[in-house]
Amino acid sequence: MEPGAKKVKSGASDIMITIPTEERLTYAEQSTDPFFQLYLHVMTYAGHKDMDAINKIKSVKDILSLNLTVGSNLGNGWIKQNIKKQGVPVYYVSDDENILNFLKSRRPDITIDVPVSMNLLIEKMGLQSDIVITPARFGPINMHLMISKKSKFLKLLPEINRIFANLIAEGRIDAILRKFKAIL
Repeated sequence: MEPGAKKVKSGASDIMITIPTEERLTYAEQSTDPFFQLYLHVMTYAGHKDMDAINKIKSVKDILSLNLTVGSNLGNGWIKQNIKKQGVPVYYVSDDENILNFLKSRRPDITIDVPVSMNLLIEKMGLQSDIVITPARFGPINMHLMISKKSKFLKLLPEINRIFANLIAEGRIDAILRKFKAIL
């Protein structure tokens, strides 16, 4: 379980914005509407022998037909629900830095993750020539506000849902996301 989720589960933190999974819904309530949507991109190591086919992945069936293995962090519930359950071999490491090192060493064929955060980590680790973020993607994935069931703010979730629905209807959320994407 990732550190933020552990804090929400224990009640040490009130909220997180993430993908609702079966496990997370045991200790947190989700917002009605997603706060935003994102795509998860397939990433591989530079020079992979199946690079052309990897660039064209559109489904889990494509991953299976290419006999690819996936690397992921232990807390990635999306991989567990959508990739591993479909029969794709998944190898787990402790965190995203280890995923990138694992991928660089050519141990799994691919990983599937958020390009924004992984790009920052790739740059920080100096792996720009070792890791390729492909155009192949899954999604959109709905990212929801999740409030710990132990939080004193849980009772505010209906009001948060109402306010957020108004912000969406007014186009204010899209405007914020456009500004955010412009600086990345």
